[in-house]
Amino acid sequence: MPQLPQEVNLSLTKGKKKMSRTFDIF
Repeated sequence: MPQLPQEVNLSLTKGKKKMSRTFDIF
């Protein structure tokens, strides 16, 4: 697997957190 840049990893983790938050609201 190719190594992802730190910025991409951070954006992915942030997106996951945002998704989990929206799911918590529902």
